[in-house]
Amino acid sequence: MFWRSPGLIGSPGNVGYFGLLTYLLFDQNEKYKKKAVWPILLAIVGFVRSVYLVLAVYWVLKFFLTKKNLKIIKEALPYLVPIFLIVGYFLYSKGILDLTSLAMRIDHWVHDINVDFNVLLGMGIGEAGGAVRGAGFVATLDNYWLLMLISTGLLGVILLLLFFYEKAIENMKLKYALVGFLCAGIFITLTQGMAFLVLFPMLFIRRTGLIQNEEYADE
Repeated sequence: MFWRSPGLIGSPGNVGYFGLLTYLLFDQNEKYKKKAVWPILLAIVGFVRSVYLVLAVYWVLKFFLTKKNLKIIKEALPYLVPIFLIVGYFLYSKGILDLTSLAMRIDHWVHDINVDFNVLLGMGIGEAGGAVRGAGFVATLDNYWLLMLISTGLLGVILLLLFFYEKAIENMKLKYALVGFLCAGIFITLTQGMAFLVLFPMLFIRRTGLIQNEEYADE
């Protein structure tokens, strides 16, 4: 079933998120953890930057916030900083870290969204996002949190964050994954993909066979 599923979805973004969310589900279950390499390969070959962002945040937090790794990190820090700077400059010089796309998004968010909404309560459901296809940039937004602000206001955004916190309070890996999705939501509208809509809620289902939390720095 796993091998046939990508062909049923129909877009690189959905394939990437199918692989990403399947990997996160596998990585939290003792029975499937060793098979997590297969969905992660699917996520990588989807070439979706927001998927890479979620993975990077997840792996970095998972590594850096594990107690057994802190000593290694402290010893390697003087060497890591210049390495990161050199690699970052190289990627930027090759256009991989080009911020033009981000600048264009910010310009759109500031000038091209002509929607009246209440900052506290939103009250703009159906005025932005996929509900208004063909209406130009306001139909995509490329920012999940802006869509939530327009639709449900600050109150809705706060309630959503509280829901995430309550569901992930005892699951460190889920916390790290959610931080990644919170970051990715700044650059895309997460809920416009079918794979995300179907698989993301499964992260919150309490399942048997979950891997016990490792010794994390914040415990």
